[in-house]
Amino acid sequence: MTSGQDGPSATVEVRSDTSGALTLAIAGELDLASVGPVHAAIDEAVDGGRKQLVFDLGDLTFMDSSGIAMMLKISKEVDSMVLRNVTPIVRRVIEVTGLVDVLGLDP
Repeated sequence: MTSGQDGPSATVEVRSDTSGALTLAIAGELDLASVGPVHAAIDEAVDGGRKQLVFDLGDLTFMDSSGIAMMLKISKEVDSMVLRNVTPIVRRVIEVTGLVDVLGLDP
């Protein structure tokens, strides 16, 4: 999924790894304007029933409460979820909300 200037400002790239986990790389800004299309892209990718998700957030520059809410919802729908390569600004948002353990924030 890609976006234009007037639309969502985030992209999702879907990858698989050898462990069977589905890796979803989210880049850009995950906010109210982009969370709907991002969540739809994730739902489409997970439709195959995968229950192990890895989110690569190395290129995510911003995440607001709507992004946090989306992550929480997804965490309840899968067996395991890990957030990797979290940028300092996004890490701070997750830490301030007290959701480090709930969202599986990788050290």
